Amino acid sequence: MLNMVKSSSDKLSTETDYTQLQGKLIFCVDDDITQLQLLRGIVESQGGRLVGTTSPSTMLNLLRINKPDLLIVDVVMPEMDGWQLFGEVRLISLNAETPTIFLTSLCNEYEEKLFTKGDGNCLVLSKPIKRDRLMTAVRSLLHRH
Repeated sequence: MLNMVKSSSDKLSTETDYTQLQGKLIFCVDDDITQLQLLRGIVESQGGRLVGTTSPSTMLNLLRINKPDLLIVDVVMPEMDGWQLFGEVRLISLNAETPTIFLTSLCNEYEEKLFTKGDGNCLVLSKPIKRDRLMTAVRSLLHRH
């Protein structure tokens, strides 16, 4: 079953700053619908828009015709893992350089730097994700572009 998570007025945080991600479009793929909802709440609380799916192949189809400002990818998914998806995304010229955040339970905060790609266009964050750490990573990648 395909679950799509799009913008809504639900807020997961009472702290609201609508300027940090104002006008930014973020795509997210995670096989956990609860994680998608959490990420949507974080992004929308900062004024951004999140389009999410639980299916990597659906995400690839979306990325062939849309250019988000940022991509958030779960590493461990049943259909296709996040590293494979990332390789496919880089072959799509429209999104070949889209900044990407990988979320994974395969490492802890101290190991994140070992997995982060050296081009400065990608970051790896460990799950469970903390709101402040996610926003720091998002701001860092968006600031570079």
